[in-house]
Amino acid sequence: MKKILLFLLGLLLLLSGCGGKSRSNPSQTGALRLTINNAMFQNRTIQPPLDMVIKTFHISGVGPGDAKIPDTEITENTTTIGSLVPGNWTITVDAKNAAGTLIASGYATTAVVSGTTSPLTIDVRLLNGKGVLRLDLSWPDGIISQPAVTGTLTSVTGTQIPLTFSLSGTTASYENTQLEAGYYQLWVQLKSRDHQAWGAMEAVRIIAGQTSTGTYPLTGPQIDPNEGGLIIIVNPDLQSPITITFSGQLAEIRQGTTMNIQATTSEAVDGYQWFLDGNQIANQNTPSISVGGDLRLGGHRLDLLVTKGHIFSSETIHFKVIAADATPSPTPTPTPQPGFSAVATGDEYSLVLKNGQVYAWGRNNYGQLGIGSYTDKAAPTQIPDLSGITQIATGKYHSLALKNDGTLYAWGYNNTGQVGNGTTSSANHPNAPQIVLTNVKAIAAGADFSMALKQDGTVWTWGDNSAGQLGVGTTQSSTTPGMVPGISNIVAIAAGMNFALALNSNGTINAWGANSNGQLGNNSNSSSLSPVAVANLTHVIAIGAGEMHSLAATSDGKVWGWGNGSSGQLGNGTSSRKIPTEIAGISNVIQISGGLYHSIALSSDGTVWTWGSNSTGQLGRNDISGRSDTPVQVSSLSGVTAIATKTSHSLICNASGVFWSWGKNNYGQLGNGGTTTSFVPVPVPGL
Repeated sequence: MKKILLFLLGLLLLLSGCGGKSRSNPSQTGALRLTINNAMFQNRTIQPPLDMVIKTFHISGVGPGDAKIPDTEITENTTTIGSLVPGNWTITVDAKNAAGTLIASGYATTAVVSGTTSPLTIDVRLLNGKGVLRLDLSWPDGIISQPAVTGTLTSVTGTQIPLTFSLSGTTASYENTQLEAGYYQLWVQLKSRDHQAWGAMEAVRIIAGQTSTGTYPLTGPQIDPNEGGLIIIVNPDLQSPITITFSGQLAEIRQGTTMNIQATTSEAVDGYQWFLDGNQIANQNTPSISVGGDLRLGGHRLDLLVTKGHIFSSETIHFKVIAADATPSPTPTPTPQPGFSAVATGDEYSLVLKNGQVYAWGRNNYGQLGIGSYTDKAAPTQIPDLSGITQIATGKYHSLALKNDGTLYAWGYNNTGQVGNGTTSSANHPNAPQIVLTNVKAIAAGADFSMALKQDGTVWTWGDNSAGQLGVGTTQSSTTPGMVPGISNIVAIAAGMNFALALNSNGTINAWGANSNGQLGNNSNSSSLSPVAVANLTHVIAIGAGEMHSLAATSDGKVWGWGNGSSGQLGNGTSSRKIPTEIAGISNVIQISGGLYHSIALSSDGTVWTWGSNSTGQLGRNDISGRSDTPVQVSSLSGVTAIATKTSHSLICNASGVFWSWGKNNYGQLGNGGTTTSFVPVPVPGL
């Protein structure tokens, strides 16, 4: 009997305590304090356009005897996992963005000790798997002779992948659909008769299941047969994950002199590699470099590649070497400082600048007033959080503002990226993510695209490109600024509905975009994806653009128009013109602007002149009868310093800082508190 009792007691102990899963003793389990390292993924949006901001972490794990952790979702990067059976556990973390897309993953195996909370850190990294890289190069016909394109991809582990391009006429393409996800150094070289014509180095990110694209539209003059050099501008579509900024860069350096560059990165990096015209500069693992000396005359490209762990990032400087005795390009005109008054008109809304502050009124259906709402305003309303502004510009339903430090703000309608901040989300205030563009000296806006002129004389464009109005050689729209190739030393810009004008320092004009009415002025009706010269016009001092017509003033006091003239907006009848034609009856013009079917000009004596359609009183002559085929003075105005017009209303400012407006007023765009159209200038109160 005693033996039976002992046997039953032993059996009971076995069932109640010896490894039974049904009743876990806390003193016989352990825990993990999990920390997730996701520093590489915070606040990043990359190209291709995949949101890389982590919103949630999904945690799972497998332990001894196939024990499992219930699937857990957290938003913070630390948590404690308890009641774990002692032994080896493999913990997996999957990171997802706001849309629930898996963007990163990590795992680690660790030992769980009974009665102890052990620390565990897991790094989440890009997903393993295959991604796609697609590259496209193009160059103008007649520039490259016997072209050859070569290239190499180098992984962070040093593995090199040679690139084989397919050539067809003036284009070359490459595609690899089986690249392992991660970062690569891309090197590409274009040769002409065995001479290097162009070379580039880029940091490329490949994402599992995504396509990374690089588009290189090249342009430049004929190759120097002695040097094999080509002045070329490249616009890659590959974003860098680590921001690099430069100081000390120059647009031009004299042969025999040097340029001293200092690079700054947004976070600490492990190493630096410098490349000149695509060729690595040896023994230069520092953030600073001096270049110049005996470099050949012409354009050059300096690239910096930085590395951090498994990440590559790069940035580029373009500069030109000029002869030692050459005359440098004209020094850019200083940007006006706060206190200066300016005006701008969009479609059915207005902006004015006074003492560095911006005021807006009129239609606000897309937030183009920038006041944080979508409510129309019939009287001036100050845009909050904007100060130190020196220039303003308006498109159809979007707005731009330039600050005195050369930075740029934009807001309003953004369906094609015309706000320029890398998205297509509209914004009703200027505090949205801003345009990554510095050292800007002038701005302009077309219907759904934007322009900026930098201090170095280059022009940058973004937004709608359906008619080639970005001037980059394609019809692909862009949500970020890209430099217009083939032009330099620009001193002024203007934007029509879907075409653009740029005034060169030598007094000539380039134009690009839509041309159905001859608004490019090159004696054609064919649109142009790249800049073309406006015919028969020199010594230009001012330019302006209407919806479908162009205007210019020359140093001899004459005024010229071309493009659509159906309502008399060219000032010489109702015929359209494909080349500049003189506008009689007006002289000494210093500012000029175009609306939908009318034009306005400011003379050096402070008088204002208008011509063209007058269907809504936009000529300001106290009637709405027909049109005027020749310029007529707006008799009630004098001492005017700034003018603006867009579709069907006009706005001016005089030397006393008083603003006047006239024309259509259905949305309160005249700013006088009402919505009644005015055939004569009326003061804008409250400014």
